[in-house]
Amino acid sequence: LPWRHAAPRNQGTASSELAPELGKGRSFSTEAPAQPHIKFVYFPLRGRLESVRMMLHGAGMKYEEELIPMVGDAWKTAKKSGRFPFGQLPVMYVDKKVLAQSGAINRCVAGLTGYMPKDPWRAARADMFFEATQEMELAMPLVNRLKG
Repeated sequence: LPWRHAAPRNQGTASSELAPELGKGRSFSTEAPAQPHIKFVYFPLRGRLESVRMMLHGAGMKYEEELIPMVGDAWKTAKKSGRFPFGQLPVMYVDKKVLAQSGAINRCVAGLTGYMPKDPWRAARADMFFEATQEMELAMPLVNRLKG
């Protein structure tokens, strides 16, 4: 993954010998892109974000979480803020862009971490297994719930 490089590289000048497609004398950056800032807003549960956490951990990527208590007025107040598309959690922010719905979040993180296959058939098969886990959660609601 590009953001896992230990040290950034310096900026250089393209030479026609090394990179003819960049053109002569053009300046280019060989610096690895920075890891995007990733933030999740969810309840203090494993639930629908646990697979996302596992992918990020496995890829060595950092993220932050804002956990909203489900009891009391905290969720009611947060929901009224308009920060959450569809008025639901989880929500993911990537460099201040917002994404809702756990399936979309999982697929996005799979792409960011390199776990989503590039081949459309293999990507669809990976998605098939993800969708099966979502159905299992409905059948066994107490599995993989509480966080901590």
